[in-house]
Amino acid sequence: ELSLTCPTGRVCLDCHCLTVTSGNYFSCAIRLDGTAACWGDDLQGLSTPPPGRFTHIGAGSYHICGVRLDGPVECWGRVWGGGDLARHPEPGTYVQVAAGTRHSCGIKTDQTIACWGAGKTDDNCVSMDYDCGQSMPPPGQFIQVTAGGLFTCGVRANTEVACWGQNDQGQTSVIV
Repeated sequence: ELSLTCPTGRVCLDCHCLTVTSGNYFSCAIRLDGTAACWGDDLQGLSTPPPGRFTHIGAGSYHICGVRLDGPVECWGRVWGGGDLARHPEPGTYVQVAAGTRHSCGIKTDQTIACWGAGKTDDNCVSMDYDCGQSMPPPGQFIQVTAGGLFTCGVRANTEVACWGQNDQGQTSVIV
């Protein structure tokens, strides 16, 4: 539940949460009981998470995806630019999820990454199609994934970092 007994100008969430994630104008958290709580912009249901329990959540610009207790991913909200594919995950059982502007990616139980939404090709990165390859993960096993606007990065099982997608500012040129 949102608590209104906070210092002036602040919003407090009295939920004793496990994790929190933020998008452009909203935030979501997983409570101790595994349910999601969201606040801020409620455009197309951003602040109205589906019922049920989650183990992980990731916020994109205008959508959220969560890993259900039994492993599938469920997404809600809207996708910037009207794209809807970022809210329709690839089938499978997941342990982690990340969301970008018009794409989402998750780590499956076999440690491979699956991505969905814009960026299944890298043909139109400079156009309004936003296909920069951000949904084209490299093969291999991963232990962590995060999504930027039009790119994605992950930590491989051997602890190396790999990034893919738009690289106009060097965001996929790993120098660690």
